[in-house]
Formats: sequence, structure tokens, C-alpha cells
Amino acid sequence: MRAARYLLLIVTLSLMVVLIAVSQARVGMALPPSEPPDNQTLSPFWPPQIARWGDYIVRSSAPRGLDPDLVAAIIRAESRGIPDAISPAGATGLMQIMPAEMGFPWRPTMRTLLNPAINVDWGAAILASTLEDGQGDLFASLAAYNGGWGNVNDPDVQAYALWVANLYAMAVAARNGYRPEDALQWGMVVEVRGREDVRFARNVAPGRLLTTDIVGPRITPGQSVISAVPYNSRANDQRPWRILVWLLAGNHSE
Repeated sequence: MRAARYLLLIVTLSLMVVLIAVSQARVGMALPPSEPPDNQTLSPFWPPQIARWGDYIVRSSAPRGLDPDLVAAIIRAESRGIPDAISPAGATGLMQIMPAEMGFPWRPTMRTLLNPAINVDWGAAILASTLEDGQGDLFASLAAYNGGWGNVNDPDVQAYALWVANLYAMAVAARNGYRPEDALQWGMVVEVRGREDVRFARNVAPGRLLTTDIVGPRITPGQSVISAVPYNSRANDQRPWRILVWLLAGNHSE
């Protein structure tokens, strides 16, 4: 009898363990999904001369919180995907990095920067640093990547920033199933979340098909078509913040 009671107790406890496990599994399944991860693939928008560097782009973008399509847009604008491109000023490689020989002794040599993997990694690091310095002003940060902060109002540098913004918008449109050319008829709104010290600028490229308006934190524009996160700050000792881009139907230029 005692053995039978022990056996019954063991069976009962086993059933309770199973029921608890099933209940926990159901609770876990019922939890809302976590926030989707940052985009870690290249858009189908990019031609072969850019897409061929996709592995390097994603590998360098991910740890820095960059959308790889933004890095791809820089590469398209800077070098058209030519790994051994060197500008008259000495800017080198896919992301046209100024090397040690050109007055930047903390950077690799020109020869080293001709290595595509090294070049993209340095370019992604510089872009992330520039976006941090820009405090959320995406357009100004793109201009600064090309011409430095002292030249962000130069017409040629602003044209470059607009070109990169258009390329990025078309890539975002394509990866969301829209025709890339449609993005050129939409407005772009940039939203900063997680920062209270942002200096906002509006209409930095007035009169263009694609304009960049900086709006306040936590303001979601109405009638948005699609959105993307070009930069998700991962600074070690700072509160995380992010830049969001909203592509809106219609022409929003003034």
C-alpha cells in the first residue's frame, strides 16, 4: 500500500510539473512580440556594383546602429561602388575616406583604405560619429560627412546631401514593395526620439521634391506611407536615442 501511495504521489507531481510547463509556455506565446530588429539586409534597389559589398556593409552597420541602406547610399554617392576610387583631394575607396597621408594621422593609410572591408568599416564609424554630432539633423549630418561641418551650407555639399537622402528614400521604398521612383514624389520627415537637447531645423532644402523637416520628439506625422530607422544610437554611457524617417505621400516641399 505504501509503495502504491508513493507511486501515485510521483505521478501526481509529474502531472503538475507538466501542467505548469504548459501554462508557462502558453503565457509566453501570448506575450506581445518584441520590437522588430533593425534592418540588417540591403534593399533590392541597389545595382550590382553596390549590392556586391552587402556583407561588408551589413557587418559594419549593425554594431553602430546604422541602417545598411544609408551606408549603401553613401557608397553610391561617394564612389559608385568602385573600391579603388581616389578623389583629387585624396579621399579613398568605397566611402571616400581621407587617409593618414592627407592630414588625418589617426586614420589608416591610403593603401590600407583600398581594402573594401576596412574602408566600409571606417566609413560606417565616421558616419555614426557624424550623426551623433548632428543631434538628429539627418540632412546636415549627410552634408557634414561630405564637406565637414564648416561647409554644410555650401550648395554643392547640400546637393550631395539631397542626393544621398533621395537614394536612401528610394531604397526604403523598394524594400517596402513600392516603386523606388515613387519616393521622389513623397515628402521626407525626420523624427528624433529619445533626446530632449535636439536643435531643430526646418526646410533645409526648400523647393525640392524631397525635403527634410526636423520635427519634435514623439511626434508621429499623419498619413505616413512607410518609415525607417537610419540611425539607432548605441552610445555606451548615454541614453539611447534614434532617428526615424517617415516618407509621406504627396509633395511636401514649400
